[in-house]
Amino acid sequence: MADALPPGGAVWAVKNGWVPRDATGLWVVNSIGRVTLGGRDLLVAALSDGNPTMARGVALVETAARAVVSAFTGDGRQSVQAPARGRGN
Repeated sequence: MADALPPGGAVWAVKNGWVPRDATGLWVVNSIGRVTLGGRDLLVAALSDGNPTMARGVALVETAARAVVSAFTGDGRQSVQAPARGRGN
């Protein structure tokens, strides 16, 4: 989540979580945080399920968090694309 913030001046707190599902081996990856930026408080939660790897889940959650933060800050970072889902990463 912290990687989703524009540079400079943001105060944040974050709780990340990840676990592989026993039944499928696919990953659940989540990030929940509070961001204070420019005098504004934002509560952001990005939840994912069914990721082939932890790294893929982290990348997906970070992309979602960037898009949400950029919608409020207008810094243009919403154009970041989520990684393609599939095997191998």
